[in-house]
Amino acid sequence: MAHRSQDPQLISYALTNKAMLAVDFEDGRTVVDYTEAALADEAKLCPKVRILALVHQAHGHSMLPAKDKDLVDRLLDRAAVLVDRVDDEYPWGNACRRTLGYIDVQRATAYLRLGAYREAVALWDRILGTAPESARRDNGVFWARQAAALAAVPEPERVVQIASAAASVVGGTGSARLRKEIRAVSRHATAWAGTGPGRELAEIVAQIV
Repeated sequence: MAHRSQDPQLISYALTNKAMLAVDFEDGRTVVDYTEAALADEAKLCPKVRILALVHQAHGHSMLPAKDKDLVDRLLDRAAVLVDRVDDEYPWGNACRRTLGYIDVQRATAYLRLGAYREAVALWDRILGTAPESARRDNGVFWARQAAALAAVPEPERVVQIASAAASVVGGTGSARLRKEIRAVSRHATAWAGTGPGRELAEIVAQIV
């Protein structure tokens, strides 16, 4: 339908949505393929569509075996300079101007995949220190990602505290993504799974599965 519309903005946006689905399946190569296609006519694209494609391209590269952190940073830096230039009236894809610290959120998420755990924690600490309490679902997802980075550092006590806060949001939102993010914390906590905090984390995760 997007291609039939012959609207380059909508075509590229549709491709970034396919890339986003591939992110959920952790298929980095496919993410990169879709985003490269989305940016094929980059000069014709409005800032918002370029941001979305660049952000997803960064996520795709963060999933590849090469783990090229410099490339991920460069892509996100290119997206960052465009955020204040978003001025279109398209009703879709507005998270980049609605989400406070949008690029920092994307960078912290990518850093977790890249194994840059302390840098991810520093970003999450800053982001979550300014996030509005009204955004409960988003904050829950962000808390879970923060907990995953802390689990790998590791800081077990903080992990349990933050994971518990994230789990408390599940019932009110019914978010499948939030459940997935909380379950993922355990993958980064295997080194201390047999400790007291490890068992507390396992109980928290068990309650939301």
